[in-house]
Amino acid sequence: MSHKAKIELCPLCDSKSTEVLHDQSIKYRYLKKVHVLDGQEHTVCKDCGCSFFGKGQIERNNVRFLEFEKSIVKDISPRNVLELREKYQLSQEQATRIFNCGATAFSKWERGEVAPTGTAALMLQLALEDSYVMKILAEKAGERVSIPDVMGVRTIQSTPMATNIRVRKGKVVEDYSRFLEGDLTPNIQMRRKTSLSSEICFGFDSTNCGD
Repeated sequence: MSHKAKIELCPLCDSKSTEVLHDQSIKYRYLKKVHVLDGQEHTVCKDCGCSFFGKGQIERNNVRFLEFEKSIVKDISPRNVLELREKYQLSQEQATRIFNCGATAFSKWERGEVAPTGTAALMLQLALEDSYVMKILAEKAGERVSIPDVMGVRTIQSTPMATNIRVRKGKVVEDYSRFLEGDLTPNIQMRRKTSLSSEICFGFDSTNCGD
């Protein structure tokens, strides 16, 4: 599939003889399977053969990739797990202590060899989206992490796990620490709000978490 670009000069030879192609593929390795995304676009110069990305092509390719990734990953993606560590400048060893997981968990999560699920996946997503959650988790684990001091109620956009996750100050993460020690059993409630979105209330007791 190809068509002529309207105004796209070759950055190498300044030729106007260029065309847009949709023939690039991306391999995505996840849970011991290789998934292929075809049809990524780029522009090719017919005179010198240079391949380059024209205006808006990277953005369109990124949108298609994110949609492709969401169709494969159930909870939090390997890319987002790595983003979490980079956001807070954590080593894998530090992250392991903060989230109280196996010694090789982060290495395997980031490579997509295995996937975090349940409570672990939820807490990773919460910590990625809200620095206050990471602050509490780091303090409980005795780790020093340089993050903003964020207080109060947070509305977190969480995709694809949920549309909105509400955290009342530090109670969720404080209870999560007790859960890791075996003192509490997690209770995750999902209430359907519309046909396109859900609200997840995350708690550790039978208290209504809608307030």
